[in-house]
Amino acid sequence: MDGRILVSGGFSSPDALNTAEIYDPMTGTWSPTGSLIIGRDNHTQTLLNDGRVLVTGGGATYVPAEIFDPATATWSFTGDMVQERFVGNTATLLADGRVLVTGGLGTDGAEIFDPATDNWSSTRSASGTRFDHTATLLDDGTVLIAGGADATSRAVATAEIFDPSTEKWRSAKPMRAARQFHTATLLADGQVLVAGGSGFSGDGRQQALKTAELYDPATRKWRTIHSLNHGRFRHTATLLPSGQVLVAAGAVSNRFDSTATAELFDPVSSSWLETANLTQARYGHGAALLPDASVIAVGGFGPTSLSSTEVYLP
Repeated sequence: MDGRILVSGGFSSPDALNTAEIYDPMTGTWSPTGSLIIGRDNHTQTLLNDGRVLVTGGGATYVPAEIFDPATATWSFTGDMVQERFVGNTATLLADGRVLVTGGLGTDGAEIFDPATDNWSSTRSASGTRFDHTATLLDDGTVLIAGGADATSRAVATAEIFDPSTEKWRSAKPMRAARQFHTATLLADGQVLVAGGSGFSGDGRQQALKTAELYDPATRKWRTIHSLNHGRFRHTATLLPSGQVLVAAGAVSNRFDSTATAELFDPVSSSWLETANLTQARYGHGAALLPDASVIAVGGFGPTSLSSTEVYLP
C-alpha cells in the first residue's frame, strides 16, 4: 500500500526458498525482511486491504497458507485451508476484502479466506480439477476463471464465473482456444484480455501460443483479436496508466526456452506493437507497476534461476 514490493520464496536449485525481501521504488534498493515459515515456489501473493499479504500454495507437498505483516516484518500461519493446494492455484482479492482461492494441481473446488477472522470456508464447487488457469475480478464484483489444465494435464478452453454475493458458480462460454500459463488482464473498459499461453500440437508437444482474445462481460462472449507478435507462455502482462498492456518475456518452447521480447497491446486498435526487449530473457518471473508508471520485472528462469531485476520505462 506504500508502494513498496514484497518478493517471497522462489526456486534456486535444488530447493524452494523461504527468504523474502522488499523493493523500495523511492531508493531503487532491495532489503531483506522476515523469512517465510516454509520454503515455497509457484505460490500466490495477495495484498489484503489491511496491508498484510496472504501467501498460498507452492512446493511439491502440502503447504498451508501464511500471512506477512509489514508492521512487524513477520510471517504466521493462517487458519487451516479446506483443501491441500500445490502449484497452479489462483488467489483473487474480492471487492469485500475476502480472497477467493481456486484450483491447483490435483485439487477440485475453491475456498474463501476471510481476513477478519483468518479462517477459510468452502464455496460451492467449481467444475472439476483446474490448474495454471487465470482468475480475473470483473467490474461487477464477479470473478472470471478461464483456461488452465485439467486432471489429465491437458490445456482446456472452459471458463466459469463465481459470484461472491451468492457464492455460486455458473458456466461461461469457453475461450476460442485451449490454453494454460496464459495471462488475463482487466482493461479500462471492463473487458478481459487473454494473451498467449501454451497448448499442445498435433504430436502432443507443448507449444507457445500467439493467439489472443477478449471477453466482454456485457455480452458474455469471447472474440478473437490480432495475434501477438511472438508466441509465449509463463510471461507477464501489466496494465499501464495509458490503458495499454505490457506483455513481457516468457517461455517459447516445450523445453522452456525463454525470450526477452516484449510488446504492447493497444485497446483502441486491438493490435500489438513491438517495444524494447528486456535485457535478460526470462520466464516465470514477476512484474509490477511502480508509482512512476514504470514496470519492474523480477527474477524468473533463464538458463538458470535468476536474481536480476530490470525496469521498463513507457
